[in-house]
Amino acid sequence: MTEFERLMQYYGQLLAKLKLNEEESSIENFEKHLPFLQQLDRIESGGVLVFDTYRRDHIYISKSFEKLFGYKTDDMHKEGNDFFDSRVHPDDIVMLLQAGICHLEYYFSLSECERKELKFKLINEYRIKNAEGKYVKVLEQFVILQRHNNGDVWLVLSVMDISPDQNLSKAGKSRLHNVSSGELFEFPPKTDEELSVVLSKRETQILKLISKGLISKQIADQLYISVNTVNTHRQRIIEKLNVSNTFEAIQFAHSIGLFVN
Repeated sequence: MTEFERLMQYYGQLLAKLKLNEEESSIENFEKHLPFLQQLDRIESGGVLVFDTYRRDHIYISKSFEKLFGYKTDDMHKEGNDFFDSRVHPDDIVMLLQAGICHLEYYFSLSECERKELKFKLINEYRIKNAEGKYVKVLEQFVILQRHNNGDVWLVLSVMDISPDQNLSKAGKSRLHNVSSGELFEFPPKTDEELSVVLSKRETQILKLISKGLISKQIADQLYISVNTVNTHRQRIIEKLNVSNTFEAIQFAHSIGLFVN
């Protein structure tokens, strides 16, 4: 068994832990989202996808992919997941699987109550071949579209677009923002941990206040901490996000939806 096959097998085992049932996963329940998805198609520049965790396949693929990458949507529907998997850069497909496994393990590490309340935004950046066989870097952003009554995730909505960073020598990466807690995780990790916490809840809170124009003294007064503590957090935010200043940190945070509640 290859590494890719082993990862796929384990990924499938994790998806099987979701407590989903056929009745709630009916096509009729999915079709209620079609007016919204069609409207999203009209306003989004990227391609819109819906992944069905019950069927483990994309249940919705927008026509935008024909314009973006030259793909034929009929072929995409026919080949299913294999269509995307076969076109992603070999290094990136392994990274995406490893990241997906880490994100799912993190999900199942939460209590049932935390999972029910969880709001997240997942951002993957990776290389994929267009219809001409040339690699382009894409940015794909995911959110929950629908849960089952027990709280487990059923439908995941994503929008895939051309990344503004077309440096094809850089490997793919994945970031998970837990909107509920304010934490930002990244994969591949910077440490030996399976997921690196990029920003803590407090750091996200301080960055939000900075984005509103508050100075360190005002932030310190509002959070009942010292100015020195605020400044220490500011420096850590800059270091963790690998930016030059808090203005760049705010731009980055907006780009990945870190300030979306």
